[in-house]
Amino acid sequence: MFARALAALLLLPPAVSAPAPRDFPAYRVEAGTTLVRTLTSTTRLDSKPVRMYVDGEELPTEAQGEVRLRVTDDKEYEVADTITAVAAGRATRFEREYREFKNRSSEIVVAKPKDGDAVERESARERTTPLEGHTVRFTWDAGEEEYAPTFVVAEGAERPDASLLEGLAGDLEWIVLLEDGPREVGATFALEAAVFERVQYPLGDLHWLADGEPVERVGKEINEELSENLAGKAKATWRGVREEDGRQLGVFELEADLTSRAEAETDSGETRAVELELDYEGRVLWDMQAGRLAGYSFEADVRSVLSSTREVQGPQGKVALRQVFDLEGTAKHALTVRTGS
Repeated sequence: MFARALAALLLLPPAVSAPAPRDFPAYRVEAGTTLVRTLTSTTRLDSKPVRMYVDGEELPTEAQGEVRLRVTDDKEYEVADTITAVAAGRATRFEREYREFKNRSSEIVVAKPKDGDAVERESARERTTPLEGHTVRFTWDAGEEEYAPTFVVAEGAERPDASLLEGLAGDLEWIVLLEDGPREVGATFALEAAVFERVQYPLGDLHWLADGEPVERVGKEINEELSENLAGKAKATWRGVREEDGRQLGVFELEADLTSRAEAETDSGETRAVELELDYEGRVLWDMQAGRLAGYSFEADVRSVLSSTREVQGPQGKVALRQVFDLEGTAKHALTVRTGS
């Protein structure tokens, strides 16, 4: 009898892979699905009174009053990703439509004389991206472990400048959190600091224009260097599945203590430098039924030192004049995802 049973087992078809456990996230989006993603970001920073140095010696400023700096930054993006191929737990090809972009920032200098009222001077800037209205196809390169972008161009339409593809980021799914899973509820694991670039610059370099002109070279160089120099400790904790608004959502809690620094020189010889500290806390949510990212929310305590140094003519010759703003505040980032068209 045992022999007959064994023979019957041998005649059975090979076992298929078991489906991914529903108590830990897995990517299960079907080809043909369109995911509409809305990203928002707000930053609010206020400085202490400016510090001034001449040849490294701090100048007393109490007699002249004080100058402070206030920085605001607001962004809202919408993109639509149509998944066209899926394999090995990720979208291996999708087309991203760059739908709508709002980007406004301002620097407000508040000058208060010792015996007078404060006067504010605002410098506001609206930025646009030449990618708006275009569609880019992202194809997964397993060897490079990144997405390769190409423009999708309708027949007869003009092809956009290929340089706009440089620096684009494709991955918005946070697949990195699913690697080495499934995990026990409460398990904590380390993350690379570079993962948080997808919070600060989720779509990569969007080649912003201000008043129709590219962002100044120095600002672009500083942003690139800040990304390259991002360092620190980061971790994620798997908190399990919870029901929110009628959906079963997998919850990852993330924390990071990060630093960065950048420096660049203007055409006139002025040196500008930025020192940055970011303490992040946030949640990444996974739609367990849909098998995809549901969204995320992050908040960071931000400390930044902005300085500029230039050579000026003094009574006894040229001196190095350095201006320093110490800023503190918060940054908030969020992503929501819905199926649509």
